[in-house]
Amino acid sequence: MDLKGQSKKRECFGNNNIFGYRKDKTKLVIHEEEAKMIKELFEIYATRRDGILQNSRIF
Repeated sequence: MDLKGQSKKRECFGNNNIFGYRKDKTKLVIHEEEAKMIKELFEIYATRRDGILQNSRIF
């Protein structure tokens, strides 16, 4: 199956090392604990003028 077919079925066959998600067979499921960190990091990135390096030091 090609990538287009996978995306239509919401399946993932590639790398399962995606921070904020865990893999359940062929589906990506949100990892709640990691998702909190991602949301916080995005909020910091969206509201502050600091660069990515400065933001990464927070975590």
